[in-house]
This record gives sequence, C-alpha cells and structure tokens, in this order.
Amino acid sequence: MPSLDDGPSTMEESINMARIAIEDGISVVVATPHNRDLGGKNLSRELPNRVNEFNRILESASIPLKVLYGMENHIEMDIITQLNSLEALPIEGTRFMLLELPFEFFPVYTNEIIADLFAGGITPIIVHPERNASIRSDIGLLKDMVNKGCIAQVSSGSISGIHGSLVRDCARDFILQNLVHVISTDAHSDRGNRTPKLSYAEKLVADIIGSDAAYKMVKDIPLAIINDDISAINV
Repeated sequence: MPSLDDGPSTMEESINMARIAIEDGISVVVATPHNRDLGGKNLSRELPNRVNEFNRILESASIPLKVLYGMENHIEMDIITQLNSLEALPIEGTRFMLLELPFEFFPVYTNEIIADLFAGGITPIIVHPERNASIRSDIGLLKDMVNKGCIAQVSSGSISGIHGSLVRDCARDFILQNLVHVISTDAHSDRGNRTPKLSYAEKLVADIIGSDAAYKMVKDIPLAIINDDISAINV
C-alpha cells in the first residue's frame, strides 16, 4: 500500500508491484504495513478501507490480484490492548497475526506475549526470525516458539542472500531443521531486490528440502492461513 510506511511511495508503484506479483504466479497477497507507522499517522483503522479501494483500482486495471489487509505488528507489552483497539490487526478474516521481534535482541516478555495471544485465540506468525540476532545465536528460541504453536515465516530475500550470508545461512538452517512454515516476499518496492516475487526463493528451497515441501511454504500453508484453517498447518 502506498505512502504508509517504508513500502511503495506512490499508487503507480503499488500497481506495478501488483503486476510483478501476478507475473510471478502470485494470486493473493496480504498488505502488512508496520503497525507503528500506521499508528503514528492515525491510519490504523483506515487500512481496511484503503485496501478495499486498492482492490477496486486493480480490478479496473484488469489486474487479477486479490489484496487482503493485515499488519506487521511489533511485539510490545500492550499488543493485546492494541488488538482490542484495532491499532494492531491480524490477517483479514483470520486468527493469525504477524508478530515482529526487534533485530537486535529477544525481548524478555516475548513468551508472555505469545501466551497472551494464544489465550485470546490468536496464532502468532513470527516474521523473519532469521534477522533476529538472539535467535541466530540460539536456535532454541525459535524451536521453543514453534513448539508452542507459532508459525515461522522466513523472507525470500533472506534465503537469496540480500541481507548477507549470515542471515542467508541461518534461514537455510532453519528450513533444514523443519522450523519454517511460510516463505514471504517481504516486498517493499517495484524495483531492486525487494519486489513481490517468490519463485526464485521457492527454487532455492526446493534444492534444500525438495519441491513438494517448498511448494507448501508458498502455496498450501499460506492458503490455509488466509482461510483461517489451523488444522491444515502442521505445527
């Protein structure tokens, strides 16, 4: 979505991203601007309307992409309050919520927040854990979250190496150890190395664990998530 966070700046760029996604075989995307950015602009409650309007624009341009709304929610002590006030959002129509940890450390209240989310019927999707320094140093932190029922989502750019060899090797190790459920585009632009593409990362993962398992990470499990079907996800 344009002009909300560090993603696309203009509607033209957003439309170009939609075209790129379609060309790469993607039919549904979830727009997940950072909840902090939306809150700072008092736009949190406007996101569903903006996504609906964007879908109308795509339809008028004959671009067959479906966009759902969600947020990349920063882990904070008051995240439950934010959910109740719609300052933080799960993925549209589901009980799955993207949860972002800081890059530099593992908050001491992480497990408490995860427990609170589960108690409220929300399944956390831990986004790009491979970019968290503490998790890279101690894979047990990720194993514990997955064992609790969290979904782990690794970014395609991490797998291809745009964030450096350390993050790349960590992401691939997580995949080898069966700790990753979803590969995301983490797309930010219509140019450069963060465009909405999954096919290249899928091929890289297929070389690691086989094409069937890689396909599940870009199709079957994401489809189960947007259908709010936890039973179809092996956690």
